[in-house]
Amino acid sequence: MYYIVSVYLYKNGDTEGGVQKLDEVRMERGIAGGKLDIRSVDDFEKALLADMRKDFYGEGQVFYQFKRLNRELSSNNKTEFVLPIPKIELIY
Repeated sequence: MYYIVSVYLYKNGDTEGGVQKLDEVRMERGIAGGKLDIRSVDDFEKALLADMRKDFYGEGQVFYQFKRLNRELSSNNKTEFVLPIPKIELIY
């Protein structure tokens, strides 16, 4: 829920509140070191995805987040992950 609230706050203008919620998750995990250095939406999304990788390891949720944020899964630009459309969803 903290991730959802963090994204909501950040995207709706309360950038400090969004970063604070993300930082709360990190502090509860025991990651000390002060505030995150986030200066743009891109920095926020990178920090969010880096943190989500720790929580959702092996659950498939990180794949969904990459798709939602329109990010590449790897630095290798030749890699593509395309899921087929189920036949039940095809409109003829």
